[in-house]
Amino acid sequence: MEDTTFGCDVSLTPKNDVTTCAEEAKVGTRGKAGLSNLGNTCFMNSALQCLSHSSLLTDYFLSDKYEVDINTDNPIGMGGELAKEYANLIGALWRDGALTVTPRKFKSSLARFAPQFSGYMQQDAQELLAFLLDGLHEDLNRVKNKPYATERDAEGRSDEDVANESWEAHTARNNSCIVDTFQGQYRSKLVCPSCSNKSVKFDPFMYLSIPVPSARERMIKVTLVSYGDELSAITYGLKLPKNGEIAMLLSALCEAADIDTMDERVVLCEVYNHRMEKTLSNMSYSLTDIRERDVIYAHRLPAIKDNDNVETVDTVLVHRKELNQNKTPYSHVSSVAATTMVRFGFPWIVPVSVPKGTKAGPDHARFVEKEVEKFSAKFAHTNSMEKSCSPTTSGDTEGSASRRAVAEKDSRLFKMKYTNKSASASFHEYGSTTASTSDSHEMQYTIASSMHCVAIDWSSKALSQFFDEELLEREIEEHPSVTENAIENSGTQGTPLASCIESFIQEEPLGKDDMWYCKQCKDHVQAMKKLDLWRMPPILVMHLKRFSYSRTWRDKIDTLIDFPLNTLDMTPYVLPNASSGPAPIYDLYAVVNHFGGMGGGHYTAYTRHAEEGTWHLYDDSRCTAVDVGAALNNSAAYVLFYKRRDVPMRQAMSRAGSLCNMAAMDSVANTRTPCDDDDDEPREMELN
Repeated sequence: MEDTTFGCDVSLTPKNDVTTCAEEAKVGTRGKAGLSNLGNTCFMNSALQCLSHSSLLTDYFLSDKYEVDINTDNPIGMGGELAKEYANLIGALWRDGALTVTPRKFKSSLARFAPQFSGYMQQDAQELLAFLLDGLHEDLNRVKNKPYATERDAEGRSDEDVANESWEAHTARNNSCIVDTFQGQYRSKLVCPSCSNKSVKFDPFMYLSIPVPSARERMIKVTLVSYGDELSAITYGLKLPKNGEIAMLLSALCEAADIDTMDERVVLCEVYNHRMEKTLSNMSYSLTDIRERDVIYAHRLPAIKDNDNVETVDTVLVHRKELNQNKTPYSHVSSVAATTMVRFGFPWIVPVSVPKGTKAGPDHARFVEKEVEKFSAKFAHTNSMEKSCSPTTSGDTEGSASRRAVAEKDSRLFKMKYTNKSASASFHEYGSTTASTSDSHEMQYTIASSMHCVAIDWSSKALSQFFDEELLEREIEEHPSVTENAIENSGTQGTPLASCIESFIQEEPLGKDDMWYCKQCKDHVQAMKKLDLWRMPPILVMHLKRFSYSRTWRDKIDTLIDFPLNTLDMTPYVLPNASSGPAPIYDLYAVVNHFGGMGGGHYTAYTRHAEEGTWHLYDDSRCTAVDVGAALNNSAAYVLFYKRRDVPMRQAMSRAGSLCNMAAMDSVANTRTPCDDDDDEPREMELN
């Protein structure tokens, strides 16, 4: 193939698009090619780069040894298609002079085996890795006719006998390079808590999913709003057990703010976008369901003193103001301005006592109106506060009375209207006597038991003339507890990987949804389960379980894990009576990184070059040499790849398959472009 004037060409093949550079080929770029992002495929690219530098697997494909193992008859495989496309991809990545590879054909083949990876949504790199290795195994399984195997209980036999029997049964049905390279074996023991009956089984594993310990405590910020002669808002930092309940949060807040629950009550709620999202009235509600970005408010209110004739309705006041927007040019009346109400500030709560079975009337409306004027006085401009020092005979301050008098020349300072939970609608005026008793909107403005939502629609003239809007937005003090109880998340001292592995093998009870049937008790029980390692593979893949799940949300654990570069000794975690073999001591050679949170983010990979032993960062189409410290001091580490000491860390990769079907490529018309640094490659699409 001829080189262009610039020494580069882009070869369009039926397999993968490969950008090469003859000048780069002279200095050696084998194994340093990037992978183009096809659209949110960074998860796939990072996993592939780590597998590319798994020398045992890569040399197996580059030497074309895989061809004799292709199983075209496996009903749960792809007839060798996935293995062939992976071989072509590895050949392209290890081709002399390769700069970037666009893995379209490979992705298409993978999606046929695992349809969840079709399309261009962000996916999980570890899940792709698991499906890819499983797919390659099925395509390369040397067993053509799988024998029937029965599973026997241990029944008092030694661990050695049960483990060997289980492994022989497994390899009699599963025999491939993937099994030889990546699979190990662990012991699973279940013990009945009632009768101590045991069940021992040995199962294979392709990777270990290691729990990442998070801090046992967390700080939750709660803004306490107090109502007296004036309104105040103070944010407290409460240090609480991570798995605690709302009752603990309420107790800690009352202690920090000296709240006497005999004479006062606290209404806890979540605020989102200047409105009340929900109340936190269930004291058994788990604190794990409060996310880090959730905004929690607590309203300090008088204790309820209802009787047979009167009940207290908490009136939630959501502040809204006018946002003037010109009509679209396509409107028939483009010269007329459209008014949109937008929320601002934070919600207030004013308790109102009303006769049972009735709604708030004009008197209640006047009471709420005066409360709003009183609480908003502190947000007034300084010049409008000069005359507000002494109360008038009517109970107003002179300042509030003068503001109302000026405003009433055109309109009121504000209007009060019932609204829905999101404060996006406007119903009849609060306290109106014209509203029907069977109000059709009552279900919409009732946001909790004895709690109604009312919008305070401020006059734009009143806000601009009398009030400091910015002050209203930021007038929240910070209590010293926020600093005192801050949990350090970014320390240089990380959690040792050994602690994570110990958590993995620690005995724990089964979940209530995963009960075990005890044959002696003849009942499903929450047995105690313990895992122990038995047989260790040449390549040890460890998945750090950074994503935590609950009933209503998912979150990511960003704890820094201190994992070793060399000499990861797994001996303490392998049962002492395990079958003899090479010492389970490992060295790191690749890391998949995940930056960001759930539902988005970006994947990259650090790898130690299989031939040269140097470290590189792979960020989609870019490959950059880095110091090994970048891979180790990394709180984004998500999947770790270790080689056992008996596997060479550096070895020359075969060249038989590295030409990437040159004959086929030469028969295809080539499109030549200048050699560049791929600045125009599509970048990762960040997801919110």
